[in-house]
Amino acid sequence: MPRLPTLLMTAALCGLPAAAVAADPPGLISALGDFVRTINGSADTDFAALFAADASITDTVYPYHWQGQDAAKRYFDDLQTDLKSVGWTDLKLVKDGDPFVVARPGFAYAAVQLFIDYKAHGAAHRDKGIFALSLRQDGKMWKISSATWTYTRAPGWADTSN
Repeated sequence: MPRLPTLLMTAALCGLPAAAVAADPPGLISALGDFVRTINGSADTDFAALFAADASITDTVYPYHWQGQDAAKRYFDDLQTDLKSVGWTDLKLVKDGDPFVVARPGFAYAAVQLFIDYKAHGAAHRDKGIFALSLRQDGKMWKISSATWTYTRAPGWADTSN
C-alpha cells in the first residue's frame, strides 16, 4: 500500500486533519536545516534572518526568554556569552532523525530532536533535547515565529529509565 494513503488513514483514525500529514510544504524542511546549520556555524546574522520580526524564543540560557524585535540576535548573543561563562566549547547540534512536522497552508509546527555535542572544560559531552518551533510563511520563505528548547533529560539528572 502506498505510504500517503496509510498516513491519511492513520491521521483520520487519530483525529488529525489530512493536511497535517500531507507532503512537506516547499522550503519547510530546508528552513529547519538552516536553523541547525546557523547555530553550528555561529553566524548570528544568518540565524536572525530565519526568524519573524515578532519572534519569541525560550531556552535554558539566561535570561531564558527573548521576544520581539531582534529577539533572535539577542538570543544568539546571549547564547555565545553563556557558553563562554560555563566553559562550553565546540557546540554542535546533530539532528536525531527526521523532525515531526504538522503543516497547514502558511503555518507549521515542527519538533526537531537534537543531540548537543560540546566540550565542558575540555571534556566531551552529549545531551539530548528538542526544539519545538512554530513557523509561518512569509512569501516563499518560512520564518520561525517561536522556538522553545527543552532537554529530554536535563544534564545531571539521574537516568531512571530502567
